[in-house]
Amino acid sequence: MAEAILSSIAEGIIGQLGNAAVKEIGLLWGVEDQLDQLEDTMTTIKGVLADAEKQQSHNDQIRIWLQRLEDAVYEADDLVDEFSTEALRRQLMSGSRTLKQVRTFCSPSNQFLFRHKMGCRIRDIRKKLDVIADDKKFHLESGLGLGDTKLVSPGDWETHSFVPKEEVVGRADDKMEIMKLIFDIKTDENIGVIAIVGVGGLGKTTLAQLVFNDEQVKETFELVIWVNVPKDFDVKLVVKEIMQSGKKDVRSLDQLQKDLQEKLNGKKYFLVLDDVWNDNREKWLKLENLLRAGAYGSRIIVTTRSKKDADVVKGTMEPYILGVLDSEKSWDLFKKVAFKQGQQPMDSKIVEIGKEITKKCGGIPLVIRTIGSMLYSTHQEEWSSFNEKELSRVSEYEDDILPRLKLSYDRLPSHLKRCFAYCSLFPKNYVIDVQRLIKLWMAQGFIKLSSDSHQLLEDMGYEHFRDLLWRSFFQEVEFDEFSGNVRICKMHDCMHDLAKSIAGTRNVMLSSNDANNKIDKRTFHVSFDLSPTIRDLVQQFSISADHATRIRTIYSVSHFKRKRRECLSVDGLLDFGFKFLRTLVLHSLMIKTFPNSITRLKHLRYLSCPGQIEALPDSIRRLVNLQTLDLSRCTSLRALPGGITKLVNLRHLSTSERGGLTHMPRGIGQLTNLQTLSRFVVDNDTASRQPIGEVNELENLNNLRGQLEIVVKKDGIESKAANLKNKQNLHVLKLQIGGTIVDNGEGFLPHSNLKRLTLRGDHIHLCVPLWKCVPSLISLVRFSLKNNKECQFPPPLNHLPYLKVLHLSNLPALEYISSNNDKNCFASLQELKLREMPNLKGWWKLDVMDIESNASLATDITTIPFFPCLSRLDIDDCPQLISMPLFPYLEDLSLANTSLNPFEQTSMMINVGGKTSNQASSSISTSSTHLASDIQPLSKLETMSISNVKLQCLPDQGFKSLASLKELWIVECGALQSLSPGIQHLTSLQQLHISTCEQLDMSDAAMRRNLGSLRTLYLSWLPQLVALPEGLQQATSLQRIQIWGHWKLTGVPSYGKGAERIRATIGLRFATSKICICVLGQKNNKMNSRVSNRIRPLPEILGGSSIASK
Repeated sequence: MAEAILSSIAEGIIGQLGNAAVKEIGLLWGVEDQLDQLEDTMTTIKGVLADAEKQQSHNDQIRIWLQRLEDAVYEADDLVDEFSTEALRRQLMSGSRTLKQVRTFCSPSNQFLFRHKMGCRIRDIRKKLDVIADDKKFHLESGLGLGDTKLVSPGDWETHSFVPKEEVVGRADDKMEIMKLIFDIKTDENIGVIAIVGVGGLGKTTLAQLVFNDEQVKETFELVIWVNVPKDFDVKLVVKEIMQSGKKDVRSLDQLQKDLQEKLNGKKYFLVLDDVWNDNREKWLKLENLLRAGAYGSRIIVTTRSKKDADVVKGTMEPYILGVLDSEKSWDLFKKVAFKQGQQPMDSKIVEIGKEITKKCGGIPLVIRTIGSMLYSTHQEEWSSFNEKELSRVSEYEDDILPRLKLSYDRLPSHLKRCFAYCSLFPKNYVIDVQRLIKLWMAQGFIKLSSDSHQLLEDMGYEHFRDLLWRSFFQEVEFDEFSGNVRICKMHDCMHDLAKSIAGTRNVMLSSNDANNKIDKRTFHVSFDLSPTIRDLVQQFSISADHATRIRTIYSVSHFKRKRRECLSVDGLLDFGFKFLRTLVLHSLMIKTFPNSITRLKHLRYLSCPGQIEALPDSIRRLVNLQTLDLSRCTSLRALPGGITKLVNLRHLSTSERGGLTHMPRGIGQLTNLQTLSRFVVDNDTASRQPIGEVNELENLNNLRGQLEIVVKKDGIESKAANLKNKQNLHVLKLQIGGTIVDNGEGFLPHSNLKRLTLRGDHIHLCVPLWKCVPSLISLVRFSLKNNKECQFPPPLNHLPYLKVLHLSNLPALEYISSNNDKNCFASLQELKLREMPNLKGWWKLDVMDIESNASLATDITTIPFFPCLSRLDIDDCPQLISMPLFPYLEDLSLANTSLNPFEQTSMMINVGGKTSNQASSSISTSSTHLASDIQPLSKLETMSISNVKLQCLPDQGFKSLASLKELWIVECGALQSLSPGIQHLTSLQQLHISTCEQLDMSDAAMRRNLGSLRTLYLSWLPQLVALPEGLQQATSLQRIQIWGHWKLTGVPSYGKGAERIRATIGLRFATSKICICVLGQKNNKMNSRVSNRIRPLPEILGGSSIASK
């Protein structure tokens, strides 16, 4: 990889040496000739690097020459960067960029010392490079451009619909076989273990994902869990992953075991342990014993590359050996990625070559995808050359797929090779934040723009990422809701192995699980997944100070937190001599202070130090190269130093949304390169000794993109200078107005490109122009209005064509949502939350008056429109709400301290000959005026929660359409006496949770019917509960019962022969706060119990087994 790095670095050095400011300072200090000679030397060397790349694999002399050259080029890069940094720093200190003012600022002694120092260093490095250049007696040719192959992507990139991962090909039969093993396996144990074995890149994980996401699996198992197993198989780490406790404090294995038992106890679960590397049977048995707490029928899938590892976990069946794709399926996959629209071309010759290439891919999907996408839209001559020369050197029968994957890497341009290899710093299965990755690439100088380019570095960086993604170097992507770009991704394990092998010791990851990774004199980038103190970290760098100066990256990928958080200082790290660092990321350390010595890191481009920092030193102004300052985890930070306004290269400044930032420093508006400014606070901070910035600081920050939160706490501000209309790349705007605004908030009007708007604060409704402009924000997808005591109407929103999410919260003066009788309904709305609005009566005032004057709700339904797309509705603390648009297509409903009227109205929308009873209702489109003829209202509802709602029973009318309901929660319904008659319609119900219903009596005949799908029954604090209904005996899927706090309950019904299916915990909590826990045995179906001495033994239960008091 040396040649790829050197070519890119050499190009960067040449670019910096050609910079006018550098040349100007060189002229001033009399080193211009030496700089010119260094530029000529670098140009000569760069010209032969491509030929050296071709020959190094079979010529050791060239390989050694390249290593020598690499050392010298890195040294030259550090020197030129230091020279450029000094030039920029002096320009800033002078307050002008003119040569005259720089000359005035610099004293004769300063000029002489710097000129002498730089002159000597330039001369020494140039001589070293000249010697190396003269030593290339290998007849290298100049001007070869093999390493800069032009990349062609399929068609125009439409990021909103871009799908880099091709659909799975050729694994339908394998999926069917695994499904048979899951559901047909016969075992006397609670759990059945299925191992999937195959070489890397074969598709084991993809196959497991197909099964994991299958609807039958989701329907059958109460818990579905996916775990990426650490390479060093450690029971404690695996249990932590299962518990999803990676963000919690460290606990002992004993405590984790107890937590795991509680999580799995009595539940039928489906667990995937992906990528297991463990040949220690004892370790597996230790984990397996912990997993036996689940219900009978639980299943575990293990994916592994090793047959030996599969034998370790083998239970009652042989491992499933995943084979390679046959020639037909291989060709089908190759066509999808190598040809336009996935269609086989008419050219028989290229088809013939393609089939030869496919055959040499060995039936391994990852290789087929990678090579096929690499050849996309290239000419036949390139296909032939690749097939006959490069691919022919790799045996199709070779088990190791890395040589075949490397063929795609070899054809990447040099700048993409560096970007890809840098990712070896992340651990396997690491979720990569794409925007952060691009910033890291920028910090290392991997992204270059031509002198005439108007493109941003970040946009060019995303193009680099996109090129690598299309060629399958990344996978498992998720897209940003607003920009359409990829937000996060992962690397396939085999791609990670490839990146690591290419980077060698240049990139080293220090791990507590791998003692073999060591830093040597050729290491430039270091990451660690430890949780050390600074002292521990420094000890890991067991290298000399000279070697420390080579390090350009220190990156903590761990978010591990100690039980006892230590507040640390970074002094020790700085004292160690990492003076050429470009990137410093210390996520896992609780940093208390930033010392002034941070300014030694003058080459630093990326700084992220979460922790308990309360202030930054003003000397941070000397980090003139800084591009990214990430303080998003510094929740105690109260102020930014005034010196931050001197960081003219700063592009991304992130602070904590939960932090106590009190103000912005005056002058921050000078940072016109800023693209990220997560939070801007305007307040009177009387404790601050520095000048405080006003809203006008935002006026010229028109390059801002992504998200901006503006918090106004002071009175009498003028918004006009905020100039938000000119910030067309902002997608998310959050405005919190807690102080008065003298100009009605005109300056807060956003650009029409805005996708999400959040308004909050007692004075936000006084921003009249902003209020009026909301309906014109036609791109708006999310809108929230919160925490305003005087707002009587929200802005008109119903005509926004793309609005999907609407949240209204804590608006005590709001009585109606619409100020007029316009009944056009939200065409795209999918989620609606209405919370803490005690005076909200309805959507439209006229309808509320009509309903209040009518005794029959049915007569009013014909005039009420409905939401055509609403799938989630949450109404909390709106006790007077009696009318709103109906919601027949709902999937998730939560009602708390509100009326059931809208729910009952919706349920009355019955179909009559394909039309609905509210056919007179109007809506934004004719397609939404009627329910589909085959859809009943609320027939899609799967989850429902009712809390503090006045009802005596579950109504027949409201519940008869809920045939799809799977989960029902009823909490604090004090008047509820019976679950009938509504409960009889819930034929798909799987989970029933009832709590704190003082009048509820469960001995209802309706419970006898239609509960065949019920899996979990949770009952708590039901004082009238005497006995569970006999109808539960027909609940043939019941797996778990939990009972708490019932004084009168004396027993549960007999289950006879069906008892063996219930591997559940039944607990009774009494007034004395003592617990009776009855756990069904694993094999003998007998209850073991520990009963309080104040509680008499329960009668015979579960098939005649008796309880023994202890």
